[in-house]
Amino acid sequence: MARTEDNNYDVIVVGAGIGGLLLTYFLCKSGYKVLCIEKESVAGGLARCFRLGNKYLEVYYHHIFTTDIYIQNIINHFGLGKYLISSPSSMGIFANNRIYPFSSPWDLFFFKPLSLFERLNFGMQIMRISRNKENNRLDSLNAMDWLINGFGLKTTKLLWEPLLKSKFGAQFDEVSASWLLERIKKRSESRKRYMSREVLFYLKGGMQNLIENIIQSINQEGGYISLNDRLQYFIIQKDVCCGVESSKDKYFAPIVILTIPVPEFIDIFKKSISKFNISSSYIVEYIGRLEKIKYQSIVGIVIKSKEQLLDYYWVNIADENIPFSVLVEQTNLIPAEEYEGRHICYIGQYTNPGDKLFQMEDEYIFNYIYPYLLKVMPKIEKSYILEYSVFRDKYATPVYSSGFSEVKPGFNTPIEGLFIVNNAQIYPKSRNIDLTVWLADRLFNLITNKHFLMTNK
Repeated sequence: MARTEDNNYDVIVVGAGIGGLLLTYFLCKSGYKVLCIEKESVAGGLARCFRLGNKYLEVYYHHIFTTDIYIQNIINHFGLGKYLISSPSSMGIFANNRIYPFSSPWDLFFFKPLSLFERLNFGMQIMRISRNKENNRLDSLNAMDWLINGFGLKTTKLLWEPLLKSKFGAQFDEVSASWLLERIKKRSESRKRYMSREVLFYLKGGMQNLIENIIQSINQEGGYISLNDRLQYFIIQKDVCCGVESSKDKYFAPIVILTIPVPEFIDIFKKSISKFNISSSYIVEYIGRLEKIKYQSIVGIVIKSKEQLLDYYWVNIADENIPFSVLVEQTNLIPAEEYEGRHICYIGQYTNPGDKLFQMEDEYIFNYIYPYLLKVMPKIEKSYILEYSVFRDKYATPVYSSGFSEVKPGFNTPIEGLFIVNNAQIYPKSRNIDLTVWLADRLFNLITNKHFLMTNK
Protein backbone atom coordinates (compact mmCIF):
# COMPACT_ATOMS: atom_id res chain seq x y z
CA MET A 1 0.00 0.00 0.00
CA ALA A 2 1.17 3.53 -0.69
CA ARG A 3 1.08 6.11 2.07
CA THR A 4 -2.30 7.70 2.56
CA GLU A 5 -2.66 11.13 0.97
CA ASP A 6 -3.62 12.80 4.24
CA ASN A 7 -1.16 10.77 6.35
CA ASN A 8 -3.99 9.52 8.57
CA TYR A 9 -3.81 5.99 9.94
CA ASP A 10 -5.50 3.85 12.58
CA VAL A 11 -2.17 2.91 14.19
CA ILE A 12 1.43 4.08 13.87
CA VAL A 13 4.16 1.63 14.92
CA VAL A 14 7.64 3.04 15.55
CA GLY A 15 10.43 0.52 15.01
CA ALA A 16 10.63 -2.30 12.45
CA GLY A 17 12.33 -4.96 14.52
CA ILE A 18 10.63 -8.34 14.74
CA GLY A 19 8.21 -7.06 17.38
CA GLY A 20 7.29 -3.92 15.42
CA LEU A 21 6.87 -5.83 12.17
CA LEU A 22 4.64 -8.43 13.80
CA LEU A 23 2.46 -5.82 15.50
CA THR A 24 2.08 -4.08 12.15
CA TYR A 25 1.13 -7.37 10.51
CA PHE A 26 -1.25 -8.48 13.29
CA LEU A 27 -3.10 -5.15 13.15
CA CYS A 28 -3.20 -4.98 9.34
CA LYS A 29 -4.55 -8.52 9.25
CA SER A 30 -7.30 -7.41 11.65
CA GLY A 31 -8.41 -4.57 9.39
CA TYR A 32 -6.44 -1.65 10.81
CA LYS A 33 -4.73 0.90 8.56
CA VAL A 34 -1.15 0.82 9.86
CA LEU A 35 2.07 2.75 9.21
CA CYS A 36 5.41 1.45 10.54
CA ILE A 37 8.37 3.85 10.58
CA GLU A 38 11.99 2.74 11.05
CA LYS A 39 15.07 4.95 11.47
CA GLU A 40 17.44 2.44 9.83
CA SER A 41 17.70 1.53 6.14
CA VAL A 42 16.77 -2.12 6.82
CA ALA A 43 14.13 -3.83 8.95
CA GLY A 44 14.82 -6.45 11.58
CA GLY A 45 16.29 -4.58 14.56
CA LEU A 46 18.66 -6.80 16.55
CA ALA A 47 17.58 -9.70 14.31
CA ARG A 48 18.50 -7.85 11.09
CA CYS A 49 20.62 -9.64 8.51
CA PHE A 50 23.33 -8.81 6.02
CA ARG A 51 24.34 -10.42 2.76
CA LEU A 52 27.34 -12.75 2.87
CA GLY A 53 28.03 -13.95 -0.66
CA ASN A 54 24.68 -15.12 -1.96
CA LYS A 55 23.30 -15.86 1.53
CA TYR A 56 21.81 -13.79 4.30
CA LEU A 57 23.15 -14.05 7.83
CA GLU A 58 22.08 -12.44 11.11
CA VAL A 59 24.38 -9.65 12.31
CA TYR A 60 24.26 -11.28 15.77
CA TYR A 61 24.03 -15.02 16.38
CA HIS A 62 20.47 -16.35 16.58
CA HIS A 63 19.07 -19.79 17.24
CA ILE A 64 15.70 -21.08 18.38
CA PHE A 65 15.18 -23.28 21.42
CA THR A 66 12.86 -26.27 21.18
CA THR A 67 10.72 -24.59 23.85
CA ASP A 68 10.36 -21.35 21.84
CA ILE A 69 6.74 -21.98 20.92
CA TYR A 70 5.82 -18.42 19.94
CA ILE A 71 8.45 -17.88 17.24
CA GLN A 72 7.85 -21.42 15.95
CA ASN A 73 4.14 -20.58 15.76
CA ILE A 74 4.92 -17.50 13.65
CA ILE A 75 7.38 -19.36 11.43
CA ASN A 76 4.72 -22.00 10.75
CA HIS A 77 2.08 -19.30 10.17
CA PHE A 78 4.14 -17.97 7.27
CA GLY A 79 4.70 -21.46 5.87
CA LEU A 80 8.39 -21.56 6.80
CA GLY A 81 8.33 -24.55 9.16
CA LYS A 82 9.95 -26.71 6.49
CA TYR A 83 13.05 -24.48 6.72
CA LEU A 84 13.61 -25.11 10.43
CA ILE A 85 16.78 -27.15 10.84
CA SER A 86 17.15 -29.18 14.05
CA SER A 87 20.65 -29.91 15.33
CA PRO A 88 22.32 -30.98 18.61
CA SER A 89 24.23 -28.11 20.16
CA SER A 90 27.76 -28.34 21.51
CA MET A 91 29.11 -26.00 24.15
CA GLY A 92 32.46 -25.32 25.73
CA ILE A 93 33.74 -22.98 28.38
CA PHE A 94 37.14 -21.30 28.24
CA ALA A 95 38.71 -21.24 31.71
CA ASN A 96 42.26 -21.66 33.01
CA ASN A 97 43.65 -21.19 29.47
CA ARG A 98 41.78 -24.07 27.84
CA ILE A 99 38.33 -25.00 26.54
CA TYR A 100 36.42 -27.55 28.58
CA PRO A 101 33.41 -29.36 27.08
CA PHE A 102 30.12 -28.29 28.66
CA SER A 103 27.57 -29.75 26.24
CA SER A 104 25.80 -32.05 28.69
CA PRO A 105 25.71 -32.66 32.44
CA TRP A 106 28.09 -35.59 31.87
CA ASP A 107 30.81 -33.10 30.94
CA LEU A 108 30.47 -31.50 34.35
CA PHE A 109 31.92 -34.61 36.00
CA PHE A 110 35.17 -34.13 34.08
CA PHE A 111 35.51 -30.40 34.75
CA LYS A 112 38.76 -30.59 36.68
CA PRO A 113 38.97 -26.95 37.88
CA LEU A 114 36.24 -27.89 40.38
CA SER A 115 36.56 -30.55 43.07
CA LEU A 116 34.33 -33.62 42.95
CA PHE A 117 32.11 -32.15 45.66
CA GLU A 118 31.83 -28.82 43.79
CA ARG A 119 30.93 -30.65 40.56
CA LEU A 120 28.25 -32.71 42.28
CA ASN A 121 26.88 -29.59 43.97
CA PHE A 122 26.85 -27.76 40.63
CA GLY A 123 24.74 -30.53 39.09
CA MET A 124 22.37 -30.61 42.06
CA GLN A 125 21.91 -26.82 41.96
CA ILE A 126 21.09 -26.88 38.22
CA MET A 127 18.51 -29.62 38.82
CA ARG A 128 16.99 -27.62 41.67
CA ILE A 129 16.85 -24.45 39.55
CA SER A 130 15.26 -26.24 36.59
CA ARG A 131 12.38 -27.32 38.86
CA ASN A 132 11.93 -23.96 40.60
CA LYS A 133 8.37 -22.65 40.28
CA GLU A 134 8.58 -19.70 42.67
CA ASN A 135 10.69 -17.03 41.02
CA ASN A 136 8.99 -13.84 42.24
CA ARG A 137 10.64 -13.97 45.65
CA LEU A 138 14.08 -13.76 43.98
CA ASP A 139 13.39 -10.40 42.31
CA SER A 140 14.98 -8.35 45.07
CA LEU A 141 17.83 -10.80 45.64
CA ASN A 142 21.26 -10.11 44.17
CA ALA A 143 22.40 -12.82 41.73
CA MET A 144 25.96 -13.00 43.07
CA ASP A 145 24.75 -13.51 46.65
CA TRP A 146 22.28 -16.14 45.45
CA LEU A 147 24.99 -17.96 43.45
CA ILE A 148 27.48 -17.98 46.31
CA ASN A 149 24.82 -19.30 48.66
CA GLY A 150 23.94 -22.15 46.30
CA PHE A 151 27.04 -22.95 44.24
CA GLY A 152 29.72 -21.81 46.67
CA LEU A 153 32.32 -19.05 46.42
CA LYS A 154 34.89 -20.91 44.28
CA THR A 155 32.40 -22.07 41.65
CA THR A 156 30.78 -18.63 41.49
CA LYS A 157 34.12 -16.84 41.11
CA LEU A 158 35.42 -19.32 38.52
CA LEU A 159 32.34 -19.74 36.32
CA TRP A 160 29.48 -17.39 37.09
CA GLU A 161 31.17 -14.10 37.89
CA PRO A 162 33.15 -13.89 34.59
CA LEU A 163 29.98 -14.71 32.64
CA LEU A 164 27.95 -12.05 34.45
CA LYS A 165 30.74 -9.52 33.93
CA SER A 166 30.90 -10.36 30.22
CA LYS A 167 27.20 -9.56 29.82
CA PHE A 168 26.72 -6.70 32.29
CA GLY A 169 30.21 -5.27 32.76
CA ALA A 170 30.76 -3.21 35.91
CA GLN A 171 27.07 -3.66 36.75
CA PHE A 172 27.37 -7.45 37.08
CA ASP A 173 26.85 -7.35 40.84
CA GLU A 174 23.52 -5.51 40.44
CA VAL A 175 21.82 -8.28 38.46
CA SER A 176 18.71 -9.91 39.90
CA ALA A 177 18.73 -13.58 40.91
CA SER A 178 15.27 -13.83 39.33
CA TRP A 179 16.67 -13.07 35.87
CA LEU A 180 19.57 -15.51 36.23
CA LEU A 181 17.31 -18.31 37.43
CA GLU A 182 15.14 -17.93 34.32
CA ARG A 183 18.23 -17.84 32.12
CA ILE A 184 19.48 -21.14 33.55
CA LYS A 185 16.02 -22.73 33.34
CA LYS A 186 15.71 -21.78 29.66
CA ARG A 187 18.84 -23.71 28.77
CA SER A 188 17.82 -26.70 30.89
CA GLU A 189 14.38 -26.91 29.28
CA SER A 190 15.89 -27.23 25.78
CA ARG A 191 17.12 -30.73 26.65
CA LYS A 192 14.78 -33.66 26.07
CA ARG A 193 16.24 -35.39 29.13
CA TYR A 194 18.32 -33.91 31.91
CA MET A 195 21.50 -35.80 30.99
CA SER A 196 21.12 -35.30 27.23
CA ARG A 197 22.64 -32.69 24.92
CA GLU A 198 20.74 -29.55 24.05
CA VAL A 199 18.91 -29.47 20.70
CA LEU A 200 18.45 -26.17 18.83
CA PHE A 201 16.62 -24.99 15.72
CA TYR A 202 17.88 -22.61 13.06
CA LEU A 203 15.78 -21.06 10.30
CA LYS A 204 17.40 -21.84 6.98
CA GLY A 205 18.00 -18.59 5.15
CA GLY A 206 18.30 -16.83 8.49
CA MET A 207 15.83 -14.43 10.05
CA GLN A 208 15.86 -12.61 6.70
CA ASN A 209 13.59 -15.39 5.46
CA LEU A 210 11.02 -14.52 8.13
CA ILE A 211 11.50 -10.74 7.88
CA GLU A 212 10.89 -10.73 4.13
CA ASN A 213 7.74 -12.83 4.53
CA ILE A 214 6.34 -10.52 7.23
CA ILE A 215 7.05 -7.42 5.10
CA GLN A 216 5.46 -9.00 2.03
CA SER A 217 2.38 -9.91 4.06
CA ILE A 218 2.15 -6.37 5.51
CA ASN A 219 2.16 -4.97 1.98
CA GLN A 220 -0.50 -7.46 0.89
CA GLU A 221 -2.69 -6.52 3.86
CA GLY A 222 -2.48 -2.81 3.03
CA GLY A 223 0.16 -1.70 5.53
CA TYR A 224 3.06 0.61 4.83
CA ILE A 225 6.68 0.59 6.09
CA SER A 226 8.78 3.77 5.89
CA LEU A 227 12.54 3.14 6.26
CA ASN A 228 15.18 5.81 6.98
CA ASP A 229 12.43 7.63 8.87
CA ARG A 230 13.50 8.76 12.35
CA LEU A 231 10.97 9.67 15.04
CA GLN A 232 11.36 13.27 16.28
CA TYR A 233 8.29 13.93 18.46
CA PHE A 234 4.92 12.58 19.48
CA ILE A 235 2.11 14.93 18.53
CA ILE A 236 0.06 15.58 21.68
CA GLN A 237 -3.22 17.47 21.91
CA LYS A 238 -5.08 17.84 25.23
CA ASP A 239 -2.91 15.15 26.85
CA VAL A 240 -3.77 12.67 24.08
CA CYS A 241 -1.27 11.35 21.53
CA CYS A 242 -2.63 11.82 18.02
CA GLY A 243 0.39 11.11 15.84
CA VAL A 244 4.12 11.57 15.31
CA GLU A 245 6.51 13.93 13.63
CA SER A 246 9.42 12.17 11.93
CA SER A 247 12.41 13.13 9.83
CA LYS A 248 10.23 12.70 6.72
CA ASP A 249 6.77 13.96 7.60
CA LYS A 250 3.94 14.22 10.12
CA TYR A 251 1.65 11.22 10.50
CA PHE A 252 -1.60 11.03 12.43
CA ALA A 253 -3.28 8.17 14.31
CA PRO A 254 -5.22 7.71 17.56
CA ILE A 255 -2.85 4.87 18.56
CA VAL A 256 0.96 5.14 18.52
CA ILE A 257 3.10 2.15 19.53
CA LEU A 258 6.80 2.51 20.27
CA THR A 259 8.96 -0.61 20.00
CA ILE A 260 12.18 1.23 20.85
CA PRO A 261 14.61 0.86 23.80
CA VAL A 262 13.78 2.68 27.03
CA PRO A 263 16.57 5.32 26.77
CA GLU A 264 15.42 6.33 23.27
CA PHE A 265 11.84 6.48 24.49
CA ILE A 266 12.80 8.71 27.44
CA ASP A 267 14.67 11.12 25.17
CA ILE A 268 11.76 11.52 22.74
CA PHE A 269 9.18 11.56 25.55
CA LYS A 270 10.96 14.47 27.27
CA LYS A 271 11.26 16.43 24.01
CA SER A 272 7.60 15.84 23.20
CA ILE A 273 6.11 16.86 26.55
CA SER A 274 8.32 19.96 26.52
CA LYS A 275 7.27 20.88 22.98
CA PHE A 276 3.57 20.50 23.81
CA ASN A 277 3.80 21.93 27.35
CA ILE A 278 2.66 18.77 29.12
CA SER A 279 3.51 18.46 32.79
CA SER A 280 2.28 16.56 35.85
CA SER A 281 3.74 14.95 38.95
CA TYR A 282 2.75 11.55 37.57
CA ILE A 283 4.78 12.12 34.39
CA VAL A 284 7.79 13.24 36.44
CA GLU A 285 7.51 10.08 38.57
CA TYR A 286 7.06 7.91 35.45
CA ILE A 287 10.19 9.27 33.76
CA GLY A 288 12.18 8.99 36.99
CA ARG A 289 11.28 5.32 37.28
CA LEU A 290 12.30 4.58 33.68
CA GLU A 291 15.59 6.42 34.08
CA LYS A 292 16.64 3.78 36.60
CA ILE A 293 16.79 1.23 33.77
CA LYS A 294 20.33 0.86 32.46
CA TYR A 295 21.34 -0.74 29.17
CA GLN A 296 24.33 -2.60 27.78
CA SER A 297 25.61 -2.14 24.23
CA ILE A 298 26.85 -4.92 21.96
CA VAL A 299 29.67 -5.38 19.48
CA GLY A 300 29.42 -8.32 17.09
CA ILE A 301 32.12 -9.51 14.68
CA VAL A 302 31.29 -12.07 12.00
CA ILE A 303 34.22 -13.98 10.52
CA LYS A 304 34.15 -15.92 7.26
CA SER A 305 36.93 -18.52 7.32
CA LYS A 306 38.38 -21.12 4.98
CA GLU A 307 38.80 -23.54 7.90
CA GLN A 308 36.92 -24.64 11.00
CA LEU A 309 38.03 -22.56 13.99
CA LEU A 310 36.34 -24.29 16.93
CA ASP A 311 35.22 -27.79 17.89
CA TYR A 312 32.04 -26.41 19.49
CA TYR A 313 29.03 -24.41 18.40
CA TRP A 314 29.16 -22.13 21.44
CA VAL A 315 32.09 -21.24 23.74
CA ASN A 316 31.59 -19.02 26.78
CA ILE A 317 34.68 -17.10 27.85
CA ALA A 318 35.23 -17.22 31.61
CA ASP A 319 38.36 -15.04 31.47
CA GLU A 320 38.06 -11.35 32.33
CA ASN A 321 41.27 -10.51 30.44
CA ILE A 322 39.80 -11.44 27.07
CA PRO A 323 37.86 -8.60 25.39
CA PHE A 324 34.98 -10.76 24.15
CA SER A 325 32.56 -12.99 26.02
CA VAL A 326 31.40 -15.59 23.52
CA LEU A 327 32.45 -17.38 20.35
CA VAL A 328 29.75 -19.00 18.21
CA GLU A 329 30.76 -21.08 15.21
CA GLN A 330 27.58 -21.10 13.14
CA THR A 331 28.83 -23.89 10.93
CA ASN A 332 29.14 -26.26 13.88
CA LEU A 333 25.34 -26.10 14.10
CA ILE A 334 24.49 -25.58 10.42
CA PRO A 335 26.55 -27.38 7.73
CA ALA A 336 29.23 -25.26 6.05
CA GLU A 337 27.67 -26.27 2.72
CA GLU A 338 24.94 -23.73 3.47
CA TYR A 339 27.64 -21.07 3.14
CA GLU A 340 29.46 -22.35 0.04
CA GLY A 341 31.76 -24.53 2.16
CA ARG A 342 33.00 -21.61 4.23
CA HIS A 343 32.98 -21.49 8.03
CA ILE A 344 31.16 -18.75 9.92
CA CYS A 345 32.17 -17.66 13.41
CA TYR A 346 30.62 -14.94 15.58
CA ILE A 347 32.56 -13.03 18.21
CA GLY A 348 30.34 -11.22 20.69
CA GLN A 349 30.81 -8.77 23.53
CA TYR A 350 28.33 -6.80 25.61
CA THR A 351 29.84 -3.47 26.49
CA ASN A 352 29.04 0.23 26.71
CA PRO A 353 29.37 3.06 24.16
CA GLY A 354 32.49 4.43 25.87
CA ASP A 355 34.34 1.11 25.70
CA LYS A 356 37.43 0.78 23.49
CA LEU A 357 35.94 -2.07 21.46
CA PHE A 358 32.71 -0.18 20.77
CA GLN A 359 34.54 2.93 19.57
CA MET A 360 37.33 1.25 17.61
CA GLU A 361 37.35 1.63 13.81
CA ASP A 362 36.29 -1.55 12.01
CA GLU A 363 39.62 -2.00 10.20
CA TYR A 364 41.54 -2.15 13.51
CA ILE A 365 39.24 -4.46 15.43
CA PHE A 366 40.44 -7.78 14.04
CA ASN A 367 44.11 -7.03 14.71
CA TYR A 368 43.18 -5.98 18.23
CA ILE A 369 41.33 -9.19 19.09
CA TYR A 370 43.55 -11.59 17.10
CA PRO A 371 46.07 -12.29 19.93
CA TYR A 372 43.15 -13.17 22.20
CA LEU A 373 41.61 -15.40 19.52
CA LEU A 374 44.94 -17.27 19.34
CA LYS A 375 44.69 -17.91 23.06
CA VAL A 376 41.22 -19.45 22.77
CA MET A 377 41.56 -21.12 19.35
CA PRO A 378 45.24 -21.96 18.79
CA LYS A 379 44.66 -23.43 15.34
CA ILE A 380 43.50 -20.14 13.84
CA GLU A 381 45.75 -18.48 11.24
CA LYS A 382 45.25 -15.08 9.67
CA SER A 383 45.37 -16.70 6.24
CA TYR A 384 42.16 -18.57 7.10
CA ILE A 385 40.17 -15.35 7.37
CA LEU A 386 38.51 -14.41 4.09
CA GLU A 387 36.56 -11.44 5.44
CA TYR A 388 34.94 -10.07 8.55
CA SER A 389 32.14 -7.64 9.35
CA VAL A 390 31.57 -5.57 12.49
CA PHE A 391 28.19 -4.55 13.93
CA ARG A 392 27.24 -2.43 16.92
CA ASP A 393 24.06 -1.53 18.75
CA LYS A 394 24.01 1.03 21.55
CA TYR A 395 20.99 -0.43 23.36
CA ALA A 396 21.14 -4.21 23.16
CA THR A 397 19.83 -5.39 26.53
CA PRO A 398 18.62 -3.88 29.78
CA VAL A 399 20.59 -4.57 32.94
CA TYR A 400 18.04 -6.62 34.86
CA SER A 401 19.01 -5.37 38.30
CA SER A 402 17.64 -6.47 41.65
CA GLY A 403 14.11 -5.16 42.12
CA PHE A 404 13.66 -4.71 38.37
CA SER A 405 9.96 -5.55 38.63
CA GLU A 406 9.48 -2.19 40.38
CA VAL A 407 10.80 -0.21 37.38
CA LYS A 408 9.67 -2.49 34.54
CA PRO A 409 7.34 -0.43 32.33
CA GLY A 410 3.84 -1.51 31.36
CA PHE A 411 2.43 -1.10 27.86
CA ASN A 412 0.48 2.04 28.75
CA THR A 413 2.16 5.43 29.23
CA PRO A 414 0.90 8.61 30.95
CA ILE A 415 -0.17 9.90 27.52
CA GLU A 416 -3.45 8.42 26.29
CA GLY A 417 -3.08 6.56 22.98
CA LEU A 418 0.70 6.12 23.41
CA PHE A 419 2.03 2.62 24.08
CA ILE A 420 5.52 1.17 24.56
CA VAL A 421 6.73 -2.40 24.11
CA ASN A 422 10.35 -3.55 24.30
CA ASN A 423 12.69 -6.12 25.82
CA ALA A 424 12.63 -4.49 29.27
CA GLN A 425 9.13 -5.96 29.65
CA ILE A 426 10.30 -9.55 29.21
CA TYR A 427 11.73 -9.67 32.74
CA PRO A 428 12.14 -11.96 34.61
CA LYS A 429 12.40 -14.10 31.50
CA SER A 430 15.64 -13.99 29.56
CA ARG A 431 15.59 -11.75 26.49
CA ASN A 432 15.14 -13.65 23.24
CA ILE A 433 13.23 -13.43 19.98
CA ASP A 434 10.56 -15.87 21.16
CA LEU A 435 9.40 -13.55 23.92
CA THR A 436 9.51 -10.58 21.53
CA VAL A 437 6.78 -12.40 19.60
CA TRP A 438 4.91 -13.06 22.86
CA LEU A 439 5.03 -9.37 23.82
CA ALA A 440 3.72 -8.34 20.40
CA ASP A 441 0.77 -10.68 20.83
CA ARG A 442 0.06 -9.37 24.34
CA LEU A 443 -0.05 -5.76 23.19
CA PHE A 444 -2.17 -6.75 20.18
CA ASN A 445 -4.58 -8.31 22.69
CA LEU A 446 -4.65 -5.12 24.77
CA ILE A 447 -5.60 -3.05 21.71
CA THR A 448 -8.02 -5.46 20.00
CA ASN A 449 -9.07 -7.86 22.79
CA LYS A 450 -7.91 -10.71 20.54
CA HIS A 451 -4.86 -12.99 20.42
CA PHE A 452 -3.14 -13.64 17.12
CA LEU A 453 -1.05 -16.55 18.34
CA MET A 454 -2.55 -20.00 18.79
CA THR A 455 -0.58 -20.50 22.00
CA ASN A 456 -0.51 -18.05 24.89
CA LYS A 457 1.07 -19.14 28.18
